[in-house]
Amino acid sequence: MGEGQYRADIQFVIDSRGKVTDVAIRKSSGNEILDQYALEIITKSKNWVPAVQYGRFVKAYRIQPVSFEIADFR
Repeated sequence: MGEGQYRADIQFVIDSRGKVTDVAIRKSSGNEILDQYALEIITKSKNWVPAVQYGRFVKAYRIQPVSFEIADFR
């Protein structure tokens, strides 16, 4: 993995209770290790605030960009 900036777009669903489900990579960063880490960040996140429609909590699809900056510290 070289120096530079990387970005993975992660798609997932927030259910009506705020739980993260159906996590997947929508757009790869080009690096498998960073992609797996981005998936882990979203999967292990605490509950989100669910979407509201007509006064009720509903599930909603989300796409979250996760950015990484790799620098050489030699």
